[in-house]
Amino acid sequence: MEMNRRHLLTGIAALGLASSANAASAGFGLRLSNEGLIMPVIVKGRPLTGILDCGASASLMDSSVAASLGLTIDRERKGNAIYKSIRTAQSAPVLIAAGDTAYTAPLMIMPLKQAGLTSDMIVGRDILDGHRLDLDGPALRATFQTRQPPLGNMTALALNRSANGTLAIDMEIDGVPVRASVDTGSNTPLILKADWAQRNGLLTGRKISQWLGGDVTGLHQVTMSSVGRATFGGLTFHDIPVEISDNRLTYDVNLGLDFFLRLRSFWDIDAGRLWISTTPDHLARPFDRERSGLAYLPQGDGLNVIFVAPQSPAEAGGWRKGDLITAIDGTPIAQMAAIDDWKRDPSRQTVRLTVASGETRTLTLQDYY
Repeated sequence: MEMNRRHLLTGIAALGLASSANAASAGFGLRLSNEGLIMPVIVKGRPLTGILDCGASASLMDSSVAASLGLTIDRERKGNAIYKSIRTAQSAPVLIAAGDTAYTAPLMIMPLKQAGLTSDMIVGRDILDGHRLDLDGPALRATFQTRQPPLGNMTALALNRSANGTLAIDMEIDGVPVRASVDTGSNTPLILKADWAQRNGLLTGRKISQWLGGDVTGLHQVTMSSVGRATFGGLTFHDIPVEISDNRLTYDVNLGLDFFLRLRSFWDIDAGRLWISTTPDHLARPFDRERSGLAYLPQGDGLNVIFVAPQSPAEAGGWRKGDLITAIDGTPIAQMAAIDDWKRDPSRQTVRLTVASGETRTLTLQDYY
């Protein structure tokens, strides 16, 4: 988010495709959830959960958590999330222990949990002011203690910074050059501004559908499609899901977390450099995409369908907004720890979904955008 404001190549060594073994081994572990990369945080002695979000210009805390910690409100602040403008309170500067470092910064205070987040706060890019980040996406580890990138196996990209602080790199999408913001807080691989995508013909002849995009202001309907390739730092990724939307992002393209989960990356804002490397397997790993067309939210012991994507398997199967799913493949929702994995499994062909009436429907899964 932003406050002002998910192929084997030749020349492996030259392109930075070396192993990321032992990356950030002295750092801290990250947990991947549907909210992003979750990291340990301590504020005023209380352990909290934070989302590592280099796309957010400032760190944010849920208002109920801030109240329980007794944080002092300093002033009001206006800004932009991805889709809408926002107004937040701002705390006085507070010491934040995050991962294996600490920084002092004011916190933006807003009701994150009312927007659907379960994490206590968002660790924004203000942590990178004075700290370098060594992020090993495949290993889900990071450290702020490394002073230099690992030598010999990483490619340096210019890390640009806009007037409002947004970090960006230069890349190409289907051969079209563009400057893209880099955003570990976005679970969408690529977000394209609608007018830019249309001007460059990136929607022509492609499968298109709709889905729900989310930020701290809630859920918003967006267009979904795919592009053939995305290239930066000598690396080319193929068949990438994209969101096309009218948004408030600084740049025409936003590069999300799914890329950094495939990379070892070293962030040095002071030097204006982003260093990256990967392995052939991680480079070739397919991008996940939603394959059912059903968007839902928990309701009691079930899942309430809030959106059915056009041209999706769910629409073809007669699903409607308001349907209540009570079991998946015979397992009651209340007994399931992971309720979304089946939707993005490319090896799955069908799923059996039981609804509140007791009827069990078989849904055929397939890519639809």
